[in-house]
Amino acid sequence: MARSGIVALTAALASASVASAASCDTSTLNTTTYLWPVTEEGTTIASIAAAANRGLCNVARYNFMADESIIPNVGQSIVIPPEVCPDEIDDTSCVIDNYNSTKQCLMGGPRLYYTVNQDTYAKIANRLDLDVDVVANGANASAVLEAGQFVKVPLCSPSMCSYEPFQFDETVPQVYKDLADEYGATVGQFMMLSPTYNYSQSAYTGQSPPVIDLPFNCTALSSNVTIIT
Repeated sequence: MARSGIVALTAALASASVASAASCDTSTLNTTTYLWPVTEEGTTIASIAAAANRGLCNVARYNFMADESIIPNVGQSIVIPPEVCPDEIDDTSCVIDNYNSTKQCLMGGPRLYYTVNQDTYAKIANRLDLDVDVVANGANASAVLEAGQFVKVPLCSPSMCSYEPFQFDETVPQVYKDLADEYGATVGQFMMLSPTYNYSQSAYTGQSPPVIDLPFNCTALSSNVTIIT
């Protein structure tokens, strides 16, 4: 396509986006929040969001989720957020995509990862931004692991992270990926520090938002780093 055609197409798309936003009548949006019960094994947050006509990341952030890819257990309930205009629907920005990582060890720890529902070594490596082979250590990377087990993570030595308590803000919906990107850590490290936390219904119940451990300033302490397997 000629440059003039590309410019014209870009301008048209931008104009359509602005028009869509301008034409959204917020008074017609359903601002009710409610609980979506999980009744079938294998239900994903993405499928819940689609069925509720909400964005995947809108749902994930409203529930302060550790990771949208964690499969909820039957009997749990997910909070459905208020409806938003089409230009505010977000299905991508909360999704972790480190599947091609070549990193061989984790800076600053922790050492043990606590498995969640439907975990695999590939999912764990993705959350830790590590090469899947170093996490799987010869095992089948796509095999489903039993929840509630500890997996040893290869560590960079010497290295360290700083840690401090962090409380989510009910006015700023976030997921672990937002914090990991901001503080230079990984989603997996957040999960390892608060191993039994997956999400919160506080936006619906009115309770105080959850408090977690926040890793930051994760760095090597020497130019000569070895790997603890």
